[in-house]
Amino acid sequence: MVTAKRVTVNGQTISDFSFQVLDGDVVTLDGVPVEAISDTVIIALNKPRGVTTTLSDPFAKRTITQYIPAGAKGLVPVGRLDKDSEGLLLMTNDGELVNKLTHPSFEHEKEYIVTTNRSLSNTELEKLAKGVRLAEGFTGGSDVTRLSRNSFSIILTQGWKRQIRRMVETVGAEVTKLQRVRIGKLSIDNLAPGRTKVVQENDII
Repeated sequence: MVTAKRVTVNGQTISDFSFQVLDGDVVTLDGVPVEAISDTVIIALNKPRGVTTTLSDPFAKRTITQYIPAGAKGLVPVGRLDKDSEGLLLMTNDGELVNKLTHPSFEHEKEYIVTTNRSLSNTELEKLAKGVRLAEGFTGGSDVTRLSRNSFSIILTQGWKRQIRRMVETVGAEVTKLQRVRIGKLSIDNLAPGRTKVVQENDII
């Protein structure tokens, strides 16, 4: 392509194979701008129940490492999803993105489907929505919607350890199933348990 004089940098046709392209240079092929290839990788995983969200744990029977695609290097999980929970989990090698999604100041929404061992009353659901006191402090206001007799959806911006399970315990009930179905703009959709897909940052925030 260089020999055929099809490549330009900043409007200048390039014939030298050793020409160094710098940050900010505009490269075109046949007049069409060429985008730089990013080394950033973001993987969405539908984490199955019973899988530990860690890269290394000698005591865990199953970890998320078995779901990392071949060739993907340097990935770390974004935030928590405990072993008994399932659903959408992100893994990336982009440290800045990890900070954006996990630091409390950014307040990105995470949506969960919660199944409990008994039906919660409207009053109890309203209590969870308004916030309850946990060891870390008072939980922020949440969007809570009843889905069925024993299940509801909840949208959080906080990410305290086992937060939803502990919130439900404050009204005298127990979580029997917990599934995260959305992080920011990204929904789990039809991603099957144990399957992964590559996503972009603008799919999430």
